[in-house]
Amino acid sequence: MRLLFHKDRFKRELEKNLKPTGSWWGFVGIILFFIVPEFIAFIWGAEISSYSNIMLEKSFEVYQQLWYKFLNMMFGEVSFLNLLFGFGLIYWFYHVKKKSSHDK
Repeated sequence: MRLLFHKDRFKRELEKNLKPTGSWWGFVGIILFFIVPEFIAFIWGAEISSYSNIMLEKSFEVYQQLWYKFLNMMFGEVSFLNLLFGFGLIYWFYHVKKKSSHDK
């Protein structure tokens, strides 16, 4: 395995394929998975937490309890680290140029 990392072809392919291509699907994925949940938690976090706590007390099924615990965990408070990570991914996705093998 160590010899695999020292091969020039492997290094070039790794550098070329590490960064995903800049497409709209990638942009939408970053927005939906990192940024939108944090805005929802910022705007409606208190209401979602109180609702999930009330429903957690009333639920008897295990899957319902897990669902309400997940809601409370997901939208209970805003994660600014997650927001920074999402914005960093967007910056990396569109503004950082890939090094090609011709730039060496």
